[in-house]
Amino acid sequence: MKHLLLTMAFLCGNVFAFGQSETSNTANWVITKITGNNAVERPYEMIYGPDNRLWIAERRDDVSVIAGGKRIVRIDTTGANRTTMINFGTKVFTNAGQDGVLGIVAHPDLYANPATTTNNYVFVSYTYSTNGVESGRRLRIVRLLYNNTTGTLTEDTSLNANGTILEGLPASNDHNSGKLAISPDLKLYYTIGDQGNNQFARNCLPILARVLPTFPDDFNNYPGKLLRMNLDGTVPSDNPTLAGVKSRVFNYGHRNMQGLAISSAGIIYSTEHGDKVDDELNVMVASKDYGWPQIAGFYDNLGYEFTNNSLTTTCGGTLSTTQATRTEFQAFPSTPPADFVPPISTMFTGSTTIPTGGNATWPTIAPAGLALYENTQRVIMGWGDNVLIPALKFNKICRGKLSPNGLSIVGGTNNLVNWYEVTAGDRFRQVVAAPNGVSFYIITDNNSNTNPGSITKVLYKGLLEPTVSTNENAFTNVSLKLYPNPAASSFSLSFSAQNEQTAQVSIVDLMGRIVMPAKNVQANQPVDVSRLSNGVYLVNITDSNNRSVLKKLVVAK
Repeated sequence: MKHLLLTMAFLCGNVFAFGQSETSNTANWVITKITGNNAVERPYEMIYGPDNRLWIAERRDDVSVIAGGKRIVRIDTTGANRTTMINFGTKVFTNAGQDGVLGIVAHPDLYANPATTTNNYVFVSYTYSTNGVESGRRLRIVRLLYNNTTGTLTEDTSLNANGTILEGLPASNDHNSGKLAISPDLKLYYTIGDQGNNQFARNCLPILARVLPTFPDDFNNYPGKLLRMNLDGTVPSDNPTLAGVKSRVFNYGHRNMQGLAISSAGIIYSTEHGDKVDDELNVMVASKDYGWPQIAGFYDNLGYEFTNNSLTTTCGGTLSTTQATRTEFQAFPSTPPADFVPPISTMFTGSTTIPTGGNATWPTIAPAGLALYENTQRVIMGWGDNVLIPALKFNKICRGKLSPNGLSIVGGTNNLVNWYEVTAGDRFRQVVAAPNGVSFYIITDNNSNTNPGSITKVLYKGLLEPTVSTNENAFTNVSLKLYPNPAASSFSLSFSAQNEQTAQVSIVDLMGRIVMPAKNVQANQPVDVSRLSNGVYLVNITDSNNRSVLKKLVVAK
């Protein structure tokens, strides 16, 4: 188990006490708390808005010292000028746990031009009730319109009264997940958790994470899945067909994905709460099975077993608890399921035995969000592309450096470091990186001990990388081109440097599926793509010095 403990602490400005984290080096980092405590109410998601302000989903309205909640607010990056962008009020149903206003994502066109009135869409997910009580609790995804002049959001009533693109999804007081992201091919992704079944008040309800829909709108079997939809909520024509059904389900076998981010190259990342062990960092691939609840983390038979409470006599079934309990190897005696995909990392949870005690002592860190720091921001010396993972436990935010192709963590699984850490028991909900590549903003839960419901700015002032070109044709210091692009039946590589004439090339589609395995390609050698359908693909090119770049290839016949 790789669980880093605090060994030394010292005071560093304001009220923060840091342990052995990267940001404890005051020569490189400046830490500033930019709001007071309880400046936001039950924050669940925070994004860096297209207006260069922080946009925050306030989940509920039950913090007595704050007026508001059930809304989207924005706050200047100085911490001043908090305004309400939209208040959903009584449309949002909350009564406990993890319901309320959840995810938020802005259309990419807004980042190109915040004043646009075309595609000025912002998507939000929230729980509501069909009958005003818990039995009618469902989830709705709505499309809002952003007004850059007023800084407000309004429901897109050209659709319907609520601006709904999808509603009637299962919702719970536990494990809703609720996060949203938009991919480069303009598809909307949504994480829907397992609803907290098999535990607490929902102890006797079965986990449906690996049960697939039997028809496209079989919402009852959507829990524990990553959903993919068009921006109007409909099923994309290129979605995977699973068990003979094409629905919004992109992949399955998930517990509680509270982190979701998509790179500029279209790689989808998620963080997922484990149970007692094995919080996960995953790369999302179409059609694949991520194992929950029979497998937690890696298929290794370590530290985990699953008891299906719905089968036990306590819940009206016919089995004893012992009979209903299976280890990973008992569930799958020889190999994991054929479509199983392991995480690219688990988080400090490689326990060989099932942990005892309670949640506070289990090695899981409860990842509550996920941020990407990628090549467009690559200015911090030695960083490259990274994931930043805020934790609700152990007072930390973790950093993992991504491999050049973005599909693994440099140094192997569990090779995460403590980027930011306090000793006061704060619960970190989200971290975002500003476009300048040196400013980061962290928001805490209202249940944090010292800094509840507040925002902190972390500013890097250390050494910067030499200027990194964002030119599509830049391949480190070597000019590399794909031609022709678009391609009808084949394309070739062209290098400007004579010492760079061979590369390893693989191709994936925008859903992460490998459509051409890696192979060595010489300069000007045709690469056959005649079997690929028309569309956009990602070509991963790695040179002899192990430098990689992703390039978009359009196939048009």
